[in-house]
Amino acid sequence: MISPEDFYEAADHPAPEVRRKLWKMIERQLPHKRPPLFIIPDRRSFIFGIAASVVLYLASMGAIQVVRQMSERSQEPALKLDRAYQSAIRELESVVPHFAMQAKSADRSGQVASWEQQLGLVSTAITDLRHEIETKGPSTIKLTRLRELYTLKLQVLQSMIEHGDMEL
Repeated sequence: MISPEDFYEAADHPAPEVRRKLWKMIERQLPHKRPPLFIIPDRRSFIFGIAASVVLYLASMGAIQVVRQMSERSQEPALKLDRAYQSAIRELESVVPHFAMQAKSADRSGQVASWEQQLGLVSTAITDLRHEIETKGPSTIKLTRLRELYTLKLQVLQSMIEHGDMEL
């Protein structure tokens, strides 16, 4: 194998101080371009990546909306009606919470308690019937009964509001 000692003598090697000066001169002549922290060296690919992600986001949101609209259009009218009842009851219950009810007089507190009991019974009947529909499948009788229960719950809530036993 070839070694440097075969061609060079000890006097041919630079001294440590000379070596240090040589490297300092070499370092001074080298360009020191350090990019700042927030500058991206390849801007074009960065911009294309951001644009592609925005386009992908908008396309996915559009696809989600199309699928949602298609699923809503393909639903049966009875299911749409049930969902309308459910959303109406939820909205009414959110505006008129059960625990904010206060009787205006002592003799009406019994009526308020009976309405609260009716609401509780109707709510449990609705959840039981919905569970039965989900497990055993829908039938026209069950769906009709569910709509009747929704209507009954809305009527109880409406009568409580009309009599002033529930504050909005």
